[in-house]
Amino acid sequence: KVGVLPRESSEWDVTLRGQEEITDDFNLFMARLNEHQAISAACHTRAHAHYVMKNSYGYAFIDTIGIGCYWRGVSPDYFTVFKVKGADGTSPEEMTERAKEPGVAILTADLAEKLLNAGNDEKKSHHVATEILGKRITADKGAKYAYLVNGICEPQKFNETTIYYPARYQIMQYGKNNNYVDYSSISDVDVY
Repeated sequence: KVGVLPRESSEWDVTLRGQEEITDDFNLFMARLNEHQAISAACHTRAHAHYVMKNSYGYAFIDTIGIGCYWRGVSPDYFTVFKVKGADGTSPEEMTERAKEPGVAILTADLAEKLLNAGNDEKKSHHVATEILGKRITADKGAKYAYLVNGICEPQKFNETTIYYPARYQIMQYGKNNNYVDYSSISDVDVY
């Protein structure tokens, strides 16, 4: 059972709570969902809803090579909740474990293939795109923060009627790496 504090409540004063407190509350909410006996797994996303036309667009760079792709902020359990397998047949649960490492990204196989093939004469299929595992990618050319590629998932569609499109999954672990939830950003977060 989830309760909502009405705006009329004397406790509903958004100026009294900082990002850390709001983030702690959100993490507690997610933990309670995951512990509930009727729920096998729960996840949250930011600027992405699986298969329903909600994505953000960005880039993935390795060194100076950048490829346009969808950016999908997800929690580690996303792969279990939506049954997203690894490109090599890895189970969704194993993809979730790979996503739990701090500072990682998961790429779709088609994005991994495009990043490896950019500027190369000898094209590599996504079946050998595992060479990208362990490399660091950034969202912008020359960005200071880089994400470690810790998994490659099967190609994903925008929705059931569209083509596959490259995507990078940035793992959102609130409370780590200065990544917080606040009242201005919480409306971008969806829970499944």
